[in-house]
Amino acid sequence: METRSLTRILRSMEERGLIYKQADTQDKRSVRIFLTEEGLRGKEISRQTVRHFNQKVREKIPQAQLDTLFKVIGQINAMIESKSLFDDFTPKPLRPETTSA
Repeated sequence: METRSLTRILRSMEERGLIYKQADTQDKRSVRIFLTEEGLRGKEISRQTVRHFNQKVREKIPQAQLDTLFKVIGQINAMIESKSLFDDFTPKPLRPETTSA
């Protein structure tokens, strides 16, 4: 994640009262980030939501199919992370726009 993206997300979370920052007592260059009570409630709701979702998916989709899905997703992620996915890509020239009379 880009530093500026993380900074923007943290600023938004702080403005919404989900986190607060505290200077690190050991390392003055560092800031520690903690969840507020509201942030902790949101974390718990998220945890419950994910567990419910996972349970419903597992009720409907056999584990063998899920294993295949996770394997394929892992392969796609590896391709993305290698950043070589488009090394051999050359865009085709765009067709000039035609004007109608």
